Amino acid sequence: MADVSKLIKALKDTAVAQYGKGAPYREALASAIRGDMSGVNQALSQSELTPADFAGFVGGIKGVGKAPMAELNTLNPTGGLYVDYTPHIRASQPLGKNMVSIDKTMGGSPDDIITIYRGAPKNQKSIVPGDFISDMHEVAKSYTGDNNVLALKVRKGDVLDNINEPLGNEYLYRPNADKK
Repeated sequence: MADVSKLIKALKDTAVAQYGKGAPYREALASAIRGDMSGVNQALSQSELTPADFAGFVGGIKGVGKAPMAELNTLNPTGGLYVDYTPHIRASQPLGKNMVSIDKTMGGSPDDIITIYRGAPKNQKSIVPGDFISDMHEVAKSYTGDNNVLALKVRKGDVLDNINEPLGNEYLYRPNADKK
């Protein structure tokens, strides 16, 4: 374990030198070593860097190899409603086998157009990749106390669903999800 501690310290020092971001990297590395990928994502959510940035950083350090990234295998990877807003993480995570574009669960073509909705705080003006969304206005409205419901017309191939629990009216917006 002493070697692991030295590795974490060396990576932290490198992160601080290159990015000034030692704490999130240290916590992410410690979580990755424990095999706690949700811990990696939680630590990285405290910085502006994505899991892909982290994996590239770790992979670029001599003798370390590529850092593992947790697969996105649920429509609610945060485990709650009002948690840190981290769509960039959901937009860049590798997809689990159960995550498919909504055309696979709803039918039709990935190029069929649907309207998606997001209940958002007043300061959010647009739906971004990785956002939690719904195909029903009323469901989205139930997630906002500000009555700020955003709408966007997208391809069915841009909406992620869980094939094991399909068509629950709550999804993730991820452009070109059908092509991954």
